[in-house]
Amino acid sequence: MTKGQQRARRELASLAAAPDGHFSLVEDAIKVDERLVVTVSLRLGRLETREGGLQLREREQFIIIVPPDFPFAYPRVVLAHRRFATFSHVIWGNEICLYQSILEWNPRDGLYGFFDRLALWLQKAAVNDMDPTEGPLEPPHSLTRFSERPFVVRADAPIAAGERWLGVAHLRKFPNRVELVGWSTSLSDVPAGLDAALAVILPDALPMEFPQKGSDIFAEFAKQGYDSKTIIRYLGLRITDAGEPVHLVVGLPMRRAADGTAKLHVAVWSTQKEAAKLLRSAFPNEADDETVAAARGKFAEDLHALLADYPIAWCHVLDDRPEIIVRRDLNTVAACLQGKRILILGCGALGSWTGELAARAGASAIDLIDNGIVKPGLLVRQNYRLADIAVNKAAALCARLLDLSQGLIVQHFDQDAITFIRGDPARFASYDLVIDCTASPMFQMKLERDWAQFASRAPRMISYIIDGKAQHCLSVAIPPRSKAGPWDSYVQLKRWLCTRGGSNEVVEAFYSDRAVAALFQPEPGCSDPTFSGSATDVINLASGSLNALLARADNSAPYGNVISAPHLGGFVESTELASLRRVRIADYEVRVAGQVFHTARGWVQQNNRLRSPQHETGGLLWGLWDDAVGVIWVFDASGPPPDSLHDPGHFVCGTGGTLDEHRRRTTRSRGTEGFVGFWHTHPGMLPVQSDTDVLGMSKLVATIGDARKRALMIIFGRRATRPAAGLCIYESQGATSRGEAVRVSSRVIALPSVVV
Repeated sequence: MTKGQQRARRELASLAAAPDGHFSLVEDAIKVDERLVVTVSLRLGRLETREGGLQLREREQFIIIVPPDFPFAYPRVVLAHRRFATFSHVIWGNEICLYQSILEWNPRDGLYGFFDRLALWLQKAAVNDMDPTEGPLEPPHSLTRFSERPFVVRADAPIAAGERWLGVAHLRKFPNRVELVGWSTSLSDVPAGLDAALAVILPDALPMEFPQKGSDIFAEFAKQGYDSKTIIRYLGLRITDAGEPVHLVVGLPMRRAADGTAKLHVAVWSTQKEAAKLLRSAFPNEADDETVAAARGKFAEDLHALLADYPIAWCHVLDDRPEIIVRRDLNTVAACLQGKRILILGCGALGSWTGELAARAGASAIDLIDNGIVKPGLLVRQNYRLADIAVNKAAALCARLLDLSQGLIVQHFDQDAITFIRGDPARFASYDLVIDCTASPMFQMKLERDWAQFASRAPRMISYIIDGKAQHCLSVAIPPRSKAGPWDSYVQLKRWLCTRGGSNEVVEAFYSDRAVAALFQPEPGCSDPTFSGSATDVINLASGSLNALLARADNSAPYGNVISAPHLGGFVESTELASLRRVRIADYEVRVAGQVFHTARGWVQQNNRLRSPQHETGGLLWGLWDDAVGVIWVFDASGPPPDSLHDPGHFVCGTGGTLDEHRRRTTRSRGTEGFVGFWHTHPGMLPVQSDTDVLGMSKLVATIGDARKRALMIIFGRRATRPAAGLCIYESQGATSRGEAVRVSSRVIALPSVVV
């Protein structure tokens, strides 16, 4: 006797010794086939009863079977009679089902908790309150032949529970299972390449204990209006291969959906191969004459009598119908991907795992873009197999994803990301979500350069990159129809990380010399430098970043995330990024942060106090001028340098301390916040350049002592009674015989609030 069974004996003795007399041992516990078996008597007293409830006596006896692994396996309760045989949650007429799964059993409670559960079951049974109940919703009981291939039911039922239907089930057969993927009323509607089986849907339930012999199920069919001989003839349809068993799919109103509505339970009767051969012989053939047809009919009657004595083998059914199952990822962040069309750009370390995560989350369609091949060394951390070596990454990943999710549509494209997007802007706009896993600044910059082509129809897009040691991940997300692409968000995220403090480890990992030093060439020759990281590193960062981005998937503003590896503290931080004011001027798009307008307003108010509202004032503009993508970012403004001149009719911006301030800001922001130009005011006037402004700025740009002779000017004023700003770009066009040529491009915009 095991230690657990010894514990059970002690607990039984303790229960029997209680003075209230509710529990008694009818017979001493005995050992039977490694199990401890004991008969107990429980005094139930006068329980409340209702119509349809179980009729219980004042005292009832129960046989308790304690397994060797008790208390880690729970006991069984059987009866020495069949009085409870037709009641819910009673199996095979004499065993009470107390627990739906081992999760409902608490080993710590032992037999005390077990008998509490039995007492609760009996109380609910007396008032017919078993459904719903604290116990399980009991499925029908059947003798299952596990040697048969199990049936996986994918397709929702063709009719509502409680209706009758006769047709065929569409079957897709695999070596290890048979999948039911559709229904139709006619064999002609079965898609090519699929098998079929007769399907009978009954309007009423069968007994909880399924028929075990042919005669029993024929009798049940007859009760519900189906002629058993007709069923036999239909079973003989030549819709399965010779030598294969014939299946009968039976639908019964014995299940419920998660919302409580009645649904069909699907069971599958499998005939023995010998019976299948006889059934095929009973089915009419077009070549039959009257004599042969009559003989077949007589044979069908004889076959009915033969099958009546056959034991019924029920196949193991694995339900996967959307109308029945509750997905195991219900209410998770990734559940928002269910049913979505997703584009994955790049199928490397990040993209190969992201593709699998999206497929498992229930995406309806995934397009994969990559023009690289699977190299042997990539298997260390990318989601590929030995058989995929030398295969295009997108193609190899496509094959894997198709094996992961039923009904998923996957396409692969041997292209680079920017070529794919530019090739069909309408296709790009059709996705629900685009995930950039290229980790390529070059691609992101090209996309930003071309973003105006897609902005009005751009889908929601997320992107992430990891550092050279796979310890940190930066990620960004932009909403649908965003005015800027992911590179804009990366620029803003970089500035935020570098200027706010507190993220030194992340800043060093991505924006210092260390970021490049950590890269290495995995193969000799001309292989691209890559990061050092394992599959566990990549999966952790990719899945964590994807979850963090999807958690804010409904945001209407761009945002950025930072995630670090668990052994570094699992640092996770998010920030909403600014939606910048965008102005197209000549070859550039100027993007101005709202902070610039607020800061300039503060300096104007100070000027009004120190001088007068008629005095002009101004200062410097700080940001990033990027010719590659054609964007000038303006993130901040500062006040007038100390050597500036203020007059009611003119402002001359000084230069004192400007170079030092430029160096300080550039160093602190890692290049995202350097000098880009000037601002000044035209109180009460149009924000357009005066001749003095043009001449002064042109001279300044022409004499700037570096190869990039350019500057931005923002003039704040009014157009009629409304606040406005004039944006002017000055660019040197090179030296001419008459001196330096400077091009001036400008545009006036309305402002939502007053600056001057």
